[in-house]
Amino acid sequence: MSAHLEYLSQGLIDNGQLREELQVCVRGVVEHWYSQKVNVQKVEMMAEYLARLGRYLEAESLNRDALSKEVQKIYNHQDVILLVESALPETAGKLEINALAVHLMDIVEYLSLKTYVPVLPEMLARSERSAKAARSVGLAQHLRG
Repeated sequence: MSAHLEYLSQGLIDNGQLREELQVCVRGVVEHWYSQKVNVQKVEMMAEYLARLGRYLEAESLNRDALSKEVQKIYNHQDVILLVESALPETAGKLEINALAVHLMDIVEYLSLKTYVPVLPEMLARSERSAKAARSVGLAQHLRG
């Protein structure tokens, strides 16, 4: 198991709830995934899939390997799959799948901030220039009658 995933050896759940210290561990995962250029949108889709699966799961539990193959269809990035496989027990029920979905969403939030905050000023400036250009065109069309 990679050093940034060692915290998963204790699982995601403690006394029927997410472990409180997981938020601290998220930052290490985000730093690693950012350096590996993990696609944040695909991880978010994976988390949403797991959340829906956990909500509607009728079987008692799912095999970790089968679940891993399912999520690989969404995003087959080695680091993401390693986290999924490390976080789940051999057989995972609703609680474990929902916990993994929430944990992935926590990672998605931090990864989104790390990815998009640095480029927001440029995006806003571009948007402002586009809006100004659109207003100028609208004014010119209005003046032409």
